[in-house]
Amino acid sequence: MRIGVIGLGDIGGNLAAWLAAAGHEVAGYDIDPAAAARAAARGVTPVGSRAELVDRADIIATSLADLEAVRTTYFAPDGLVALAGADRVTVECSTLPPDFTREITAARRKSGAAALEAAVIGIGKDALAGQLYLMVAGDPASIERARPFLDAAGRGWLLMGASGTAAVAKVLNNGVGAATMCAIAEALALAAHHGIEPAALVEAMRTGAGAGASVVLDRHGTFMAEAEASTRPFNPIASKDTAALGVLLPGAVAAALPMLAGMVETYRETLTDAQVAAPEVLARCARQRLKEATSP
Repeated sequence: MRIGVIGLGDIGGNLAAWLAAAGHEVAGYDIDPAAAARAAARGVTPVGSRAELVDRADIIATSLADLEAVRTTYFAPDGLVALAGADRVTVECSTLPPDFTREITAARRKSGAAALEAAVIGIGKDALAGQLYLMVAGDPASIERARPFLDAAGRGWLLMGASGTAAVAKVLNNGVGAATMCAIAEALALAAHHGIEPAALVEAMRTGAGAGASVVLDRHGTFMAEAEASTRPFNPIASKDTAALGVLLPGAVAAALPMLAGMVETYRETLTDAQVAAPEVLARCARQRLKEATSP
């Protein structure tokens, strides 16, 4: 199978490496030379342009963190809408607002081309080990043409529905994770208020594997417990995901779904510190809010 991957970052680069290791012919394109070099070291053939990648691939996956980069990739004069005709299949794997994914799919279909979404659940190490899970959306013909890629890319995939539904599912998946972070942040703040070391609560919940255990706790709990000393770099993806979820929660919808709406508002209020990652920001802000509320 000839596969092209545009965007060789944490997900795209590791996915390309996994596919190359599985014996597929994989070409990769990224504007960052360092990302291209890392992919090349793992068996991916780096190319110098989108046009060259289109020539080398029958199925083209895009995995980009920046919305403007996605728009350029598809809609620039040398983008995929113009270059990847009906004989190519495009698979959009980025986390995008649903309306944007529908716009891409509509533009591709207008020229008779196959296009679908495959929003991923997982992180870079999962992609490298073939353990991503894909939430797929698109028409039956496009899905059938992309099936070899879908079957090879990870540990499984599930059809969510028509164009845009995979993007909605991804935003909701990330939203549940973000809401869990908010709950952990508040629990740690309340633990400290009652004389419990936050790190001890994290360890108890993780080791006990009870109702408080989660993947989010495993990945971020220790950092959140030590939020004041954290030096992890800020993660801008959280801001993008929060904005996308906010679009799904207008007025009456937000009022009817206070948990997700409250999480979005919390993120909007707290994602302002460029020195630490989102989970630590949430933990620090929860402690500060509780301190202000309980001070004499």
